[in-house]
Amino acid sequence: MNTEQLRWAKRFKWISLLEGLSFLILLGIAMPLKYVFDMPLAVRYVGWVHGLLFIIYIYAVFPTARSLKWEFGGHSLPYSHPFYPLAHLFLIEISEKINKLIFSNGLDQ
Repeated sequence: MNTEQLRWAKRFKWISLLEGLSFLILLGIAMPLKYVFDMPLAVRYVGWVHGLLFIIYIYAVFPTARSLKWEFGGHSLPYSHPFYPLAHLFLIEISEKINKLIFSNGLDQ
């Protein structure tokens, strides 16, 4: 795996993590604030951030897949993960492989 592929993998790992965390914050914090404590602004702002991260994720998944030579049939989880609640948790195995590649090749700076 070359340096450019590792950079794409590292970018994708962080984008995926942030998108998944924003979704959990939206569901676990902002939605209860809206419906239990009548604070709709929490959903407005967290939802906006989550939407932006979702768009960035969708924008990043295809060049990452092209760079890492993912096949759609064999690795469809990264393509579909933002459409299913909590699916980002299943990307842990992929993330661990990416971490091994990043840290074993000195791209952790």
